[in-house]
Parts: sequence; structure tokens; C-alpha cells
Amino acid sequence: MRDVDDPVELGWFGALEADTVAALLRSAGITVSVTEVSPFTGDGGPALRFVEGSHVLVRRADLAAARAVLADAEASAPSDEELAAQAEAAAGTDFPDGAVI
Repeated sequence: MRDVDDPVELGWFGALEADTVAALLRSAGITVSVTEVSPFTGDGGPALRFVEGSHVLVRRADLAAARAVLADAEASAPSDEELAAQAEAAAGTDFPDGAVI
């Protein structure tokens, strides 16, 4: 029988995306672990995770809730069209980063 506290992989993400996913899940009260392990050596480390990505692990009991949190975040993300409209609205500002005050 599988233990509900067993860690299971939610996904394999790029390094920065893995940290973002982990922060999102933690803010929802879900315990999460981000690991980076080389399939070649078994070793991991901060530099390697930018090349090979990171595994995001959650408790087996939290897997469905974690997937739901990610689905909600994906559904509420701005579309490409919305991002393009925001970029166009920021064009011509006095600030090099496009900030609008």
C-alpha cells in the first residue's frame, strides 16, 4: 500500500519555473520539494539545475490539489494578446523599462 506522505513528482521544470511553481504551491499550503539530480552522475547542484531542470515533488496526498493549483494559475495567466496590448500601451513612455505611472 502506498503511503500518502510518499513524495511523488508533480513535474520536471526549468530551474526558474520550478522555483515559481514551488512558491505558488507553498502559498496554497502545499508542502513541496525542488530537487535537481543528474541522470548521468546522480549528483545535483545549483549550476546543474539550469542545464537539466528540476523535479518538483509533493506528497502523494497533495498531488491532486497541486495539479488544481497549477491549472488555476494557468487559467488566470494573461493571454499573449493581453500581454501584447499591455506592451503597446507602455510604448512611448519616458522610462526605458516601459513603466507607466
